[in-house]
Amino acid sequence: MPRPLCLSLLLLASLMCGCKSVPLISRNGVPVSIDADEITQAIQQTELALVEDRPMDALNWMRAAGDVDGMSTSEQERVQSLTEKAADRLIAAEAHDGGDVDLLIELLEMNLPRQIAVSAGMRAAELQVDRGELKDAYKTIRKVDKLYPTHHERTTAAILLAEIGIRLSYDEGGFLFFTDNSDEGVAALEYFVMNYPARPRGDEAYRRLADMYEQQEKWALAIERHEELILEHPDSALVPESKALVPHLRLRAVTSPEYDRGAVFQARRELEDWLRDHAGHPFEDFVRADLADARRRLSESDLGIARFYAKVDNSWGARHHAARALEEARAAGDQRRIKEAEQILETHGGGVAAR
Repeated sequence: MPRPLCLSLLLLASLMCGCKSVPLISRNGVPVSIDADEITQAIQQTELALVEDRPMDALNWMRAAGDVDGMSTSEQERVQSLTEKAADRLIAAEAHDGGDVDLLIELLEMNLPRQIAVSAGMRAAELQVDRGELKDAYKTIRKVDKLYPTHHERTTAAILLAEIGIRLSYDEGGFLFFTDNSDEGVAALEYFVMNYPARPRGDEAYRRLADMYEQQEKWALAIERHEELILEHPDSALVPESKALVPHLRLRAVTSPEYDRGAVFQARRELEDWLRDHAGHPFEDFVRADLADARRRLSESDLGIARFYAKVDNSWGARHHAARALEEARAAGDQRRIKEAEQILETHGGGVAAR
């Protein structure tokens, strides 16, 4: 069969089988395999290719040599060293604005030494982020993590994941309105906090997740992410805000003060602690407003019980709960509830507690 026709049929068969497209790492005349007696020649060809700045050819020579059995120890060491040098050169050649991301990912998926493969994957992810290919970058980082779970570029991966997740979380666009990119942002940020909780930008990731869950009125999840931020990043400038927002969200989650008094009481205690520890912080007015709200709710809870006891002529119960309601109402500056609590106390023989 004529050679051109043979090549055409092979290519057609590849396409019909749905196989991967022609590899980006071109052989460029370098053999796919060599014999043991050709190792010396392969090393020489590799060294020449490196001198002439042809890292792809150099890598291919060493890939062919790496499959040879029966090499001496010195040959094995030389092949390993040249493989790493060629791959490093090729990665460096592509790690720039116009670099070939697909080629770098192919290097990641090749059976190269761990450190080199990881570097290729992370350079690919960096290029994808720079080009706005955020979803693809997220997939690349996950691929690196899957292949090399404890790799040496975890800090870089964390920084990129935070960038990817935060940027996607603000993007509500999608393909033909069927998807919401912000959902992908949540997925990337959740992956971050699960796998890189204490790494750089972790506090930003936790905070963004908490804010998004708050917007969705998923109060428990929002509180959990704020608490994790405080735990994992105790020195973060975001900690005082998270400590203020935890009780704020507790109050937002409470729909019935009669049955959620414990949550309101916990929020009040947290707010009082915050004011003791963070006086003068820009959030102080916000916290004082929440504290007044918590005290009003506690006052209303006790007033409701006091009204019931007053109705059934249980004077002790009415006085006890009216006194508690009065204390909270006074602390909140709530004149309406102050007046009602004082009336119940006067009616049931308790007098009015001194201010």
